[in-house]
Amino acid sequence: METLDQRPTDAPAAEPKAWPRGKNEIRQPRLLPEVTGANIITRYWQGGYSLGVSYWVFGVLANVAAGLLAFTLSAALSPEKGYEPGVLFAFFVAFWIGLTVLVIWEFVGLWRSARRHADRRIKLGKTSIWAGLAQLTVVLGALQFAAALATNAAPQVRELHAMAFLGDPDIPANSLRLLRGATELDLTGGIKYGLATDLERVLDAAPTVRTIHLTSGGGRIGEAEKVADLIRARGLDTYVPSTCASACTLIFLAGKTRTLFDGARLGFHSTDFPGTSPEDAALADRDYVDQLIAAGVEPGFANRTIAYPPTDMWYPPGDTLLAANVVSRLDDGTTYAISGFGTDPDEADIAASFASIGVYSALEAFDPQAAAEVYAVFTRAYENGNTYVEMITEAQAVMTAAALRSYPLADDDVLVQLNVLLADQHQWLSQQDTAMCYAYSYGGGSPVEIAGRMSPQLRERQLLLNEQSFRTASPREPVNQSAVDALWAKISGYMATTLAPAEYETFTSGLPATTPQQQADYCHAAISMFRLISTLPQHEAALLMRDLLRAL
Repeated sequence: METLDQRPTDAPAAEPKAWPRGKNEIRQPRLLPEVTGANIITRYWQGGYSLGVSYWVFGVLANVAAGLLAFTLSAALSPEKGYEPGVLFAFFVAFWIGLTVLVIWEFVGLWRSARRHADRRIKLGKTSIWAGLAQLTVVLGALQFAAALATNAAPQVRELHAMAFLGDPDIPANSLRLLRGATELDLTGGIKYGLATDLERVLDAAPTVRTIHLTSGGGRIGEAEKVADLIRARGLDTYVPSTCASACTLIFLAGKTRTLFDGARLGFHSTDFPGTSPEDAALADRDYVDQLIAAGVEPGFANRTIAYPPTDMWYPPGDTLLAANVVSRLDDGTTYAISGFGTDPDEADIAASFASIGVYSALEAFDPQAAAEVYAVFTRAYENGNTYVEMITEAQAVMTAAALRSYPLADDDVLVQLNVLLADQHQWLSQQDTAMCYAYSYGGGSPVEIAGRMSPQLRERQLLLNEQSFRTASPREPVNQSAVDALWAKISGYMATTLAPAEYETFTSGLPATTPQQQADYCHAAISMFRLISTLPQHEAALLMRDLLRAL
Protein backbone atom coordinates (compact mmCIF):
# COMPACT_ATOMS: atom_id res chain seq x y z
CA MET A 1 0.00 0.00 0.00
CA GLU A 2 1.28 3.47 -0.94
CA THR A 3 1.76 5.62 2.06
CA LEU A 4 1.13 9.36 2.13
CA ASP A 5 4.77 10.22 2.00
CA GLN A 6 5.58 8.01 -0.97
CA ARG A 7 5.87 9.36 -4.54
CA PRO A 8 5.66 7.43 -7.77
CA THR A 9 9.13 6.96 -9.21
CA ASP A 10 8.16 8.57 -12.47
CA ALA A 11 6.38 11.59 -11.05
CA PRO A 12 7.95 15.01 -11.71
CA ALA A 13 9.57 16.84 -8.87
CA ALA A 14 7.44 19.57 -7.39
CA GLU A 15 8.61 23.10 -8.18
CA PRO A 16 9.13 25.48 -5.32
CA LYS A 17 6.23 27.73 -4.68
CA ALA A 18 6.58 31.20 -6.23
CA TRP A 19 5.77 33.62 -3.49
CA PRO A 20 4.89 37.23 -4.39
CA ARG A 21 7.84 39.64 -3.92
CA GLY A 22 7.23 41.77 -0.89
CA LYS A 23 7.73 45.46 -0.94
CA ASN A 24 10.58 45.18 1.53
CA GLU A 25 12.47 42.49 -0.38
CA ILE A 26 15.90 43.60 -1.68
CA ARG A 27 16.27 43.60 -5.48
CA GLN A 28 19.42 41.86 -6.64
CA PRO A 29 21.61 44.12 -8.85
CA ARG A 30 22.95 43.14 -12.26
CA LEU A 31 26.61 43.20 -11.34
CA LEU A 32 29.33 44.55 -13.66
CA PRO A 33 32.46 42.46 -14.21
CA GLU A 34 35.22 42.77 -11.66
CA VAL A 35 37.69 45.60 -12.15
CA THR A 36 40.90 44.16 -13.59
CA GLY A 37 42.60 47.30 -14.92
CA ALA A 38 46.17 47.63 -13.81
CA ASN A 39 46.58 51.31 -14.87
CA ILE A 40 44.61 54.45 -14.29
CA ILE A 41 43.21 54.61 -17.84
CA THR A 42 41.90 51.03 -17.89
CA ARG A 43 40.70 51.16 -14.30
CA TYR A 44 38.68 54.34 -14.96
CA TRP A 45 37.27 52.84 -18.21
CA GLN A 46 35.95 49.88 -16.18
CA GLY A 47 34.38 52.18 -13.60
CA GLY A 48 36.90 51.19 -10.95
CA TYR A 49 36.95 54.51 -9.12
CA SER A 50 34.33 55.88 -6.77
CA LEU A 51 31.58 58.02 -8.21
CA GLY A 52 32.92 61.17 -6.53
CA VAL A 53 36.43 60.63 -7.88
CA SER A 54 35.14 59.74 -11.35
CA TYR A 55 32.84 62.74 -11.55
CA TRP A 56 34.98 65.44 -10.01
CA VAL A 57 38.60 64.39 -10.37
CA PHE A 58 38.45 62.69 -13.75
CA GLY A 59 36.03 65.31 -15.06
CA VAL A 60 38.63 67.98 -14.40
CA LEU A 61 41.41 65.78 -15.76
CA ALA A 62 39.44 65.20 -18.98
CA ASN A 63 39.06 68.94 -19.53
CA VAL A 64 42.76 69.46 -18.89
CA ALA A 65 43.55 66.63 -21.30
CA ALA A 66 41.38 68.26 -23.99
CA GLY A 67 43.31 71.52 -23.56
CA LEU A 68 46.64 69.69 -23.72
CA LEU A 69 45.47 67.89 -26.86
CA ALA A 70 44.70 71.18 -28.58
CA PHE A 71 47.98 72.73 -27.42
CA THR A 72 50.08 69.74 -28.45
CA LEU A 73 48.53 69.46 -31.88
CA SER A 74 48.81 73.20 -32.43
CA ALA A 75 52.49 73.18 -31.49
CA ALA A 76 53.20 70.14 -33.65
CA LEU A 77 51.23 71.12 -36.75
CA SER A 78 51.28 74.94 -36.94
CA PRO A 79 54.31 76.21 -38.91
CA GLU A 80 56.10 79.39 -37.95
CA LYS A 81 55.09 81.30 -41.11
CA GLY A 82 51.34 80.98 -40.74
CA TYR A 83 48.79 78.34 -41.55
CA GLU A 84 48.62 76.08 -44.57
CA PRO A 85 45.37 74.33 -45.56
CA GLY A 86 46.79 70.80 -45.28
CA VAL A 87 48.16 71.55 -41.82
CA LEU A 88 44.87 73.06 -40.72
CA PHE A 89 42.95 70.06 -42.01
CA ALA A 90 45.29 67.63 -40.20
CA PHE A 91 45.01 69.68 -37.01
CA PHE A 92 41.22 69.76 -36.93
CA VAL A 93 40.79 66.10 -37.92
CA ALA A 94 43.29 64.98 -35.27
CA PHE A 95 41.74 67.28 -32.69
CA TRP A 96 38.18 66.11 -33.21
CA ILE A 97 39.17 62.44 -33.38
CA GLY A 98 41.23 62.79 -30.21
CA LEU A 99 38.48 64.71 -28.47
CA THR A 100 35.89 62.11 -29.49
CA VAL A 101 38.02 59.28 -28.04
CA LEU A 102 38.56 61.29 -24.85
CA VAL A 103 34.85 62.05 -24.46
CA ILE A 104 33.85 58.41 -25.03
CA TRP A 105 36.44 57.29 -22.44
CA GLU A 106 35.23 59.88 -19.94
CA PHE A 107 31.51 59.17 -20.41
CA VAL A 108 31.82 55.35 -20.38
CA GLY A 109 34.01 55.40 -17.26
CA LEU A 110 31.63 57.74 -15.45
CA TRP A 111 28.60 55.67 -16.51
CA ARG A 112 30.16 52.46 -15.22
CA SER A 113 31.28 54.10 -11.98
CA ALA A 114 27.69 55.25 -11.45
CA ARG A 115 26.47 51.68 -12.10
CA ARG A 116 28.84 50.22 -9.53
CA HIS A 117 27.87 52.91 -7.04
CA ALA A 118 24.17 52.10 -7.57
CA ASP A 119 24.82 48.36 -7.19
CA ARG A 120 26.54 48.88 -3.85
CA ARG A 121 23.66 51.01 -2.63
CA ILE A 122 21.10 48.44 -3.73
CA LYS A 123 22.87 45.70 -1.82
CA LEU A 124 22.51 47.84 1.27
CA GLY A 125 18.84 48.40 0.55
CA LYS A 126 19.36 52.07 -0.20
CA THR A 127 18.55 54.33 -3.14
CA SER A 128 21.19 56.08 -5.26
CA ILE A 129 20.09 59.49 -6.43
CA TRP A 130 23.65 60.63 -7.20
CA ALA A 131 24.28 57.71 -9.50
CA GLY A 132 21.15 58.53 -11.47
CA LEU A 133 22.10 62.19 -11.73
CA ALA A 134 25.61 61.26 -12.89
CA GLN A 135 24.16 59.05 -15.64
CA LEU A 136 21.77 61.83 -16.62
CA THR A 137 24.81 64.10 -16.92
CA VAL A 138 26.42 61.55 -19.25
CA VAL A 139 23.31 61.43 -21.46
CA LEU A 140 23.06 65.21 -21.67
CA GLY A 141 26.80 65.54 -22.27
CA ALA A 142 26.67 62.96 -25.06
CA LEU A 143 23.83 64.85 -26.75
CA GLN A 144 25.72 68.13 -26.40
CA PHE A 145 28.89 66.64 -27.87
CA ALA A 146 26.94 65.10 -30.77
CA ALA A 147 25.52 68.56 -31.47
CA ALA A 148 29.05 70.00 -31.42
CA LEU A 149 30.16 67.38 -33.94
CA ALA A 150 27.29 68.33 -36.23
CA THR A 151 27.47 72.12 -35.89
CA ASN A 152 31.20 72.68 -35.31
CA ALA A 153 33.33 69.71 -36.32
CA ALA A 154 31.58 68.73 -39.56
CA PRO A 155 31.44 72.26 -41.08
CA GLN A 156 35.05 72.96 -40.09
CA VAL A 157 36.42 69.72 -41.51
CA ARG A 158 34.33 70.06 -44.68
CA GLU A 159 35.55 73.63 -45.26
CA LEU A 160 39.17 72.74 -44.58
CA HIS A 161 38.97 69.72 -46.88
CA ALA A 162 37.80 72.02 -49.68
CA MET A 163 40.65 74.41 -48.91
CA ALA A 164 43.31 71.71 -48.73
CA PHE A 165 42.34 69.34 -51.53
CA LEU A 166 39.80 71.06 -53.81
CA GLY A 167 41.53 74.42 -54.34
CA ASP A 168 39.03 76.37 -52.20
CA PRO A 169 36.40 76.37 -54.98
CA ASP A 170 34.03 78.82 -53.26
CA ILE A 171 36.65 81.59 -53.52
CA PRO A 172 37.38 83.01 -56.99
CA ALA A 173 40.76 82.44 -58.61
CA ASN A 174 43.29 85.25 -58.41
CA SER A 175 45.86 86.71 -60.78
CA LEU A 176 48.97 88.88 -60.58
CA ARG A 177 49.93 91.24 -63.41
CA LEU A 178 52.84 93.67 -63.68
CA LEU A 179 52.03 97.18 -64.94
CA ARG A 180 53.97 100.21 -66.18
CA GLY A 181 57.41 98.76 -66.52
CA ALA A 182 57.01 96.58 -63.42
CA THR A 183 56.54 99.56 -61.11
CA GLU A 184 52.95 98.56 -60.27
CA LEU A 185 51.39 95.15 -59.70
CA ASP A 186 47.72 94.28 -60.14
CA LEU A 187 46.28 91.72 -57.68
CA THR A 188 42.83 90.66 -58.78
CA GLY A 189 40.48 87.97 -57.46
CA GLY A 190 39.94 85.92 -54.31
CA ILE A 191 42.39 85.70 -51.43
CA LYS A 192 43.09 82.00 -51.09
CA TYR A 193 45.98 79.94 -49.79
CA GLY A 194 49.13 80.17 -51.87
CA LEU A 195 48.62 83.82 -52.85
CA ALA A 196 51.34 85.10 -50.50
CA THR A 197 53.86 82.64 -51.96
CA ASP A 198 52.95 83.62 -55.53
CA LEU A 199 53.16 87.32 -54.69
CA GLU A 200 56.55 86.93 -53.02
CA ARG A 201 57.86 85.10 -56.09
CA VAL A 202 56.71 87.90 -58.42
CA LEU A 203 58.10 90.64 -56.18
CA ASP A 204 61.45 88.88 -55.98
CA ALA A 205 61.53 88.78 -59.78
CA ALA A 206 60.39 92.43 -60.08
CA PRO A 207 61.97 94.42 -57.22
CA THR A 208 60.99 97.70 -58.92
CA VAL A 209 57.32 97.29 -57.92
CA ARG A 210 56.26 100.11 -55.59
CA THR A 211 52.46 99.90 -55.62
CA ILE A 212 50.05 96.96 -55.27
CA HIS A 213 46.63 97.35 -56.92
CA LEU A 214 43.86 95.48 -55.08
CA THR A 215 40.59 94.34 -56.63
CA SER A 216 39.06 91.63 -54.46
CA GLY A 217 35.87 90.64 -52.68
CA GLY A 218 37.90 89.02 -49.90
CA GLY A 219 38.81 85.48 -48.92
CA ARG A 220 40.83 83.83 -46.17
CA ILE A 221 41.97 86.12 -43.36
CA GLY A 222 44.99 83.92 -42.61
CA GLU A 223 46.32 84.35 -46.13
CA ALA A 224 45.44 88.05 -46.16
CA GLU A 225 47.57 88.50 -43.05
CA LYS A 226 50.52 86.80 -44.77
CA VAL A 227 50.14 89.05 -47.84
CA ALA A 228 49.83 92.11 -45.58
CA ASP A 229 53.03 91.15 -43.74
CA LEU A 230 54.82 90.84 -47.09
CA ILE A 231 53.66 94.27 -48.28
CA ARG A 232 54.48 95.86 -44.94
CA ALA A 233 57.97 94.33 -44.85
CA ARG A 234 58.78 95.71 -48.33
CA GLY A 235 57.35 99.17 -47.68
CA LEU A 236 54.94 99.03 -50.65
CA ASP A 237 51.98 101.33 -51.33
CA THR A 238 48.46 100.00 -51.89
CA TYR A 239 45.79 101.26 -54.29
CA VAL A 240 42.15 100.27 -54.83
CA PRO A 241 40.71 101.07 -58.28
CA SER A 242 37.20 99.69 -57.74
CA THR A 243 36.39 97.37 -54.80
CA CYS A 244 38.39 95.86 -51.96
CA ALA A 245 36.21 94.13 -49.36
CA SER A 246 36.35 91.82 -46.35
CA ALA A 247 39.82 90.24 -45.89
CA CYS A 248 41.17 92.44 -48.70
CA THR A 249 41.00 95.44 -46.37
CA LEU A 250 43.76 93.95 -44.19
CA ILE A 251 46.04 93.92 -47.24
CA PHE A 252 45.09 97.48 -48.17
CA LEU A 253 45.87 98.73 -44.66
CA ALA A 254 49.38 97.27 -44.88
CA GLY A 255 50.31 99.87 -47.50
CA LYS A 256 52.81 102.60 -46.67
CA THR A 257 50.54 105.00 -48.56
CA ARG A 258 46.94 103.87 -48.96
CA THR A 259 45.21 105.35 -52.01
CA LEU A 260 41.58 104.92 -53.04
CA PHE A 261 40.29 105.87 -56.49
CA ASP A 262 37.64 108.54 -56.01
CA GLY A 263 34.44 106.49 -56.31
CA ALA A 264 36.00 103.12 -55.42
CA ARG A 265 34.83 101.22 -52.34
CA LEU A 266 36.26 99.54 -49.25
CA GLY A 267 33.92 96.97 -47.68
CA PHE A 268 33.92 95.89 -44.02
CA HIS A 269 32.06 93.27 -41.99
CA SER A 270 32.62 90.87 -39.09
CA THR A 271 34.71 87.71 -39.52
CA ASP A 272 33.28 84.32 -40.44
CA PHE A 273 34.31 80.67 -40.68
CA PRO A 274 31.97 77.64 -40.82
CA GLY A 275 31.51 75.84 -37.51
CA THR A 276 32.93 78.67 -35.41
CA SER A 277 31.36 79.09 -31.98
CA PRO A 278 30.07 82.53 -30.94
CA GLU A 279 32.93 82.79 -28.44
CA ASP A 280 35.58 82.03 -31.06
CA ALA A 281 33.90 84.38 -33.55
CA ALA A 282 34.05 87.19 -30.97
CA LEU A 283 37.77 86.53 -30.45
CA ALA A 284 38.36 86.60 -34.23
CA ASP A 285 36.44 89.88 -34.50
CA ARG A 286 38.51 91.37 -31.68
CA ASP A 287 41.71 90.33 -33.41
CA TYR A 288 40.52 91.94 -36.66
CA VAL A 289 39.71 95.20 -34.86
CA ASP A 290 43.12 95.16 -33.13
CA GLN A 291 44.83 94.81 -36.52
CA LEU A 292 42.91 97.81 -37.87
CA ILE A 293 43.86 99.92 -34.87
CA ALA A 294 47.50 98.81 -35.16
CA ALA A 295 47.43 100.08 -38.77
CA GLY A 296 46.47 103.53 -37.51
CA VAL A 297 42.70 103.34 -38.04
CA GLU A 298 40.61 105.41 -35.66
CA PRO A 299 39.33 103.03 -32.90
CA GLY A 300 35.69 104.09 -33.19
CA PHE A 301 35.71 103.26 -36.91
CA ALA A 302 37.55 99.97 -36.29
CA ASN A 303 34.96 98.82 -33.77
CA ARG A 304 32.09 99.79 -36.07
CA THR A 305 33.35 97.44 -38.81
CA ILE A 306 32.34 94.31 -36.85
CA ALA A 307 28.81 95.59 -36.26
CA TYR A 308 27.94 94.31 -39.73
CA PRO A 309 27.30 90.54 -39.99
CA PRO A 310 29.18 88.38 -42.52
CA THR A 311 26.13 88.40 -44.79
CA ASP A 312 26.21 92.21 -44.99
CA MET A 313 28.85 94.76 -46.02
CA TRP A 314 29.55 98.33 -44.93
CA TYR A 315 30.92 100.64 -47.63
CA PRO A 316 31.83 103.94 -45.92
CA PRO A 317 32.09 107.07 -48.11
CA GLY A 318 35.48 108.47 -49.02
CA ASP A 319 35.41 111.38 -46.57
CA THR A 320 34.67 108.99 -43.70
CA LEU A 321 37.59 106.78 -44.73
CA LEU A 322 39.91 109.79 -44.86
CA ALA A 323 38.77 111.07 -41.47
CA ALA A 324 39.30 107.65 -39.86
CA ASN A 325 42.81 107.36 -41.37
CA VAL A 326 41.81 104.26 -43.33
CA VAL A 327 42.78 105.99 -46.58
CA SER A 328 45.79 108.27 -47.07
CA ARG A 329 44.45 109.99 -50.19
CA LEU A 330 41.78 109.85 -52.89
CA ASP A 331 43.00 109.65 -56.48
CA ASP A 332 41.29 111.30 -59.45
CA GLY A 333 42.40 108.64 -61.93
CA THR A 334 45.53 110.42 -63.13
CA THR A 335 48.18 108.52 -61.13
CA TYR A 336 47.94 104.75 -61.63
CA ALA A 337 47.40 102.37 -64.53
CA ILE A 338 43.97 100.88 -65.14
CA SER A 339 43.64 97.57 -63.30
CA GLY A 340 41.23 94.98 -61.97
CA PHE A 341 40.42 92.94 -65.09
CA GLY A 342 42.88 90.05 -64.63
CA THR A 343 45.98 89.07 -66.55
CA ASP A 344 44.96 89.00 -70.20
CA PRO A 345 41.43 90.23 -70.88
CA ASP A 346 40.18 90.58 -74.45
CA GLU A 347 37.38 92.79 -75.73
CA ALA A 348 34.83 90.09 -74.94
CA ASP A 349 36.01 89.99 -71.31
CA ILE A 350 35.88 93.77 -71.10
CA ALA A 351 32.40 93.82 -72.61
CA ALA A 352 31.22 91.15 -70.14
CA SER A 353 32.57 93.15 -67.19
CA PHE A 354 30.73 96.26 -68.39
CA ALA A 355 27.49 94.42 -69.18
CA SER A 356 26.09 95.12 -65.72
CA ILE A 357 26.72 98.87 -66.07
CA GLY A 358 23.53 100.36 -67.42
CA VAL A 359 24.92 103.05 -69.70
CA TYR A 360 27.17 100.59 -71.58
CA SER A 361 24.50 97.95 -72.08
CA ALA A 362 22.15 100.73 -73.28
CA LEU A 363 24.81 102.01 -75.69
CA GLU A 364 25.30 98.50 -77.05
CA ALA A 365 21.57 98.26 -77.75
CA PHE A 366 21.45 101.70 -79.39
CA ASP A 367 24.70 101.56 -81.38
CA PRO A 368 26.62 98.25 -81.24
CA GLN A 369 29.46 99.67 -83.31
CA ALA A 370 29.99 102.57 -80.89
CA ALA A 371 29.92 100.14 -77.96
CA ALA A 372 32.54 97.98 -79.67
CA GLU A 373 34.72 101.08 -80.15
CA VAL A 374 34.43 101.89 -76.43
CA TYR A 375 35.42 98.33 -75.46
CA ALA A 376 38.36 98.48 -77.86
CA VAL A 377 39.49 101.73 -76.23
CA PHE A 378 39.32 100.09 -72.78
CA THR A 379 41.26 97.06 -73.99
CA ARG A 380 44.05 99.12 -75.56
CA ALA A 381 44.32 101.36 -72.52
CA TYR A 382 44.49 98.33 -70.22
CA GLU A 383 47.18 96.66 -72.29
CA ASN A 384 49.23 99.86 -72.54
CA GLY A 385 49.05 100.71 -68.84
CA ASN A 386 47.20 103.99 -69.38
CA THR A 387 45.58 105.83 -66.49
CA TYR A 388 41.83 105.93 -66.01
CA VAL A 389 41.69 109.55 -67.20
CA GLU A 390 43.69 108.75 -70.32
CA MET A 391 41.36 105.89 -71.09
CA ILE A 392 38.14 107.71 -70.30
CA THR A 393 39.21 110.71 -72.39
CA GLU A 394 39.30 108.57 -75.52
CA ALA A 395 36.23 106.51 -74.61
CA GLN A 396 34.22 109.58 -73.65
CA ALA A 397 34.67 111.02 -77.13
CA VAL A 398 32.96 107.94 -78.59
CA MET A 399 30.27 107.98 -75.87
CA THR A 400 29.55 111.70 -76.29
CA ALA A 401 29.20 111.41 -80.05
CA ALA A 402 26.73 108.53 -79.62
CA ALA A 403 24.80 110.46 -76.96
CA LEU A 404 24.46 113.51 -79.21
CA ARG A 405 23.04 111.25 -81.94
CA SER A 406 20.55 109.73 -79.52
CA TYR A 407 19.21 112.82 -77.73
CA PRO A 408 17.13 114.23 -80.66
CA LEU A 409 15.45 110.79 -80.79
CA ALA A 410 14.86 110.46 -77.02
CA ASP A 411 11.58 110.78 -75.12
CA ASP A 412 10.31 114.22 -74.12
CA ASP A 413 10.91 113.73 -70.39
CA VAL A 414 14.57 112.80 -71.07
CA LEU A 415 15.05 116.03 -73.04
CA VAL A 416 13.45 118.10 -70.28
CA GLN A 417 15.83 116.52 -67.73
CA LEU A 418 18.75 117.22 -70.07
CA ASN A 419 17.76 120.90 -70.25
CA VAL A 420 17.80 121.14 -66.44
CA LEU A 421 21.17 119.34 -66.35
CA LEU A 422 22.67 121.75 -68.91
CA ALA A 423 21.56 124.70 -66.79
CA ASP A 424 23.14 123.15 -63.68
CA GLN A 425 26.34 122.29 -65.56
CA HIS A 426 26.71 125.85 -66.84
CA GLN A 427 26.00 127.17 -63.35
CA TRP A 428 28.71 124.92 -61.88
CA LEU A 429 31.29 125.85 -64.51
CA SER A 430 30.55 129.57 -64.17
CA GLN A 431 31.47 129.34 -60.50
CA GLN A 432 34.67 127.41 -61.27
CA ASP A 433 36.00 128.95 -64.49
CA THR A 434 34.02 131.33 -66.71
CA ALA A 435 36.29 130.61 -69.68
CA MET A 436 35.51 126.91 -69.36
CA CYS A 437 31.80 127.69 -69.07
CA TYR A 438 31.97 129.78 -72.24
CA ALA A 439 33.85 127.05 -74.09
CA TYR A 440 31.24 124.50 -73.04
CA SER A 441 28.36 126.69 -74.23
CA TYR A 442 29.83 128.31 -77.36
CA GLY A 443 31.99 125.40 -78.48
CA GLY A 444 35.69 125.10 -79.15
CA GLY A 445 36.70 123.40 -75.90
CA SER A 446 37.31 119.70 -75.39
CA PRO A 447 34.00 118.13 -74.32
CA VAL A 448 35.87 115.41 -72.43
CA GLU A 449 38.12 117.86 -70.61
CA ILE A 450 35.13 120.00 -69.73
CA ALA A 451 33.19 116.95 -68.53
CA GLY A 452 36.13 116.08 -66.30
CA ARG A 453 35.77 119.49 -64.59
CA MET A 454 32.18 118.75 -63.58
CA SER A 455 31.31 117.66 -60.06
CA PRO A 456 30.89 113.88 -59.49
CA GLN A 457 27.16 114.41 -59.00
CA LEU A 458 26.82 116.18 -62.36
CA ARG A 459 28.85 113.49 -64.11
CA GLU A 460 26.63 110.82 -62.58
CA ARG A 461 23.49 112.63 -63.76
CA GLN A 462 24.97 112.89 -67.26
CA LEU A 463 25.64 109.15 -67.40
CA LEU A 464 22.11 108.34 -66.22
CA LEU A 465 20.61 110.64 -68.84
CA ASN A 466 22.83 109.16 -71.54
CA GLU A 467 21.53 105.73 -70.57
CA GLN A 468 17.91 106.90 -70.70
CA SER A 469 18.52 108.55 -74.06
CA PHE A 470 20.06 105.38 -75.52
CA ARG A 471 17.14 103.29 -74.23
CA THR A 472 14.34 105.59 -75.43
CA ALA A 473 15.82 106.68 -78.76
CA SER A 474 13.46 105.96 -81.66
CA PRO A 475 12.41 107.66 -84.93
CA ARG A 476 10.50 110.92 -84.31
CA GLU A 477 8.07 112.99 -86.36
CA PRO A 478 9.63 115.93 -88.26
CA VAL A 479 9.77 119.12 -86.21
CA ASN A 480 7.19 121.81 -87.03
CA GLN A 481 9.63 124.59 -87.82
CA SER A 482 7.08 127.40 -87.57
CA ALA A 483 6.14 126.24 -84.05
CA VAL A 484 9.82 126.02 -83.12
CA ASP A 485 10.51 129.53 -84.46
CA ALA A 486 7.60 130.91 -82.44
CA LEU A 487 8.92 129.30 -79.25
CA TRP A 488 12.45 130.65 -79.83
CA ALA A 489 10.99 134.12 -80.38
CA LYS A 490 9.16 133.77 -77.07
CA ILE A 491 12.36 132.76 -75.23
CA SER A 492 14.35 135.53 -76.92
CA GLY A 493 11.77 138.10 -75.83
CA TYR A 494 12.01 136.91 -72.22
CA MET A 495 15.80 137.07 -72.32
CA ALA A 496 15.77 140.59 -73.77
CA THR A 497 13.73 141.82 -70.83
CA THR A 498 15.54 139.91 -68.06
CA LEU A 499 19.20 140.13 -69.09
CA ALA A 500 21.52 143.11 -69.03
CA PRO A 501 21.88 144.63 -72.54
CA ALA A 502 25.56 143.61 -72.73
CA GLU A 503 24.71 140.00 -71.82
CA TYR A 504 21.91 139.82 -74.37
CA GLU A 505 24.05 141.40 -77.08
CA THR A 506 27.01 139.08 -76.46
CA PHE A 507 24.75 136.01 -76.54
CA THR A 508 22.77 136.88 -79.67
CA SER A 509 25.46 138.52 -81.79
CA GLY A 510 27.00 135.26 -82.92
CA LEU A 511 30.48 136.70 -82.49
CA PRO A 512 33.14 135.08 -80.30
CA ALA A 513 33.53 136.50 -76.79
CA THR A 514 37.10 137.70 -76.56
CA THR A 515 37.29 139.20 -73.06
CA PRO A 516 36.68 137.52 -69.68
CA GLN A 517 33.71 139.80 -69.10
CA GLN A 518 32.14 138.88 -72.42
CA GLN A 519 32.67 135.20 -71.67
CA ALA A 520 31.02 135.64 -68.26
CA ASP A 521 28.11 137.51 -69.91
CA TYR A 522 27.67 134.76 -72.50
CA CYS A 523 27.71 132.05 -69.84
CA HIS A 524 25.12 133.85 -67.70
CA ALA A 525 22.87 134.31 -70.73
CA ALA A 526 23.10 130.61 -71.57
CA ILE A 527 22.05 129.71 -68.03
CA SER A 528 19.10 132.09 -68.36
CA MET A 529 18.05 130.49 -71.66
CA PHE A 530 18.01 126.95 -70.19
CA ARG A 531 16.15 128.12 -67.08
CA LEU A 532 13.51 129.81 -69.26
CA ILE A 533 13.08 126.70 -71.40
CA SER A 534 12.41 124.67 -68.25
CA THR A 535 9.40 126.90 -67.49
CA LEU A 536 7.65 125.82 -70.70
CA PRO A 537 5.25 122.87 -70.86
CA GLN A 538 7.09 119.57 -71.32
CA HIS A 539 6.21 119.14 -75.01
CA GLU A 540 7.34 122.66 -75.90
CA ALA A 541 10.56 122.41 -73.88
CA ALA A 542 11.34 119.06 -75.55
CA LEU A 543 10.60 120.58 -78.98
CA LEU A 544 13.17 123.33 -78.43
CA MET A 545 15.73 120.86 -77.10
CA ARG A 546 15.32 118.60 -80.17
CA ASP A 547 15.87 121.59 -82.43
CA LEU A 548 18.88 122.76 -80.43
CA LEU A 549 20.49 119.30 -80.39
CA ARG A 550 19.89 118.65 -84.11
CA ALA A 551 21.88 121.80 -84.84
CA LEU A 552 24.95 120.44 -83.04
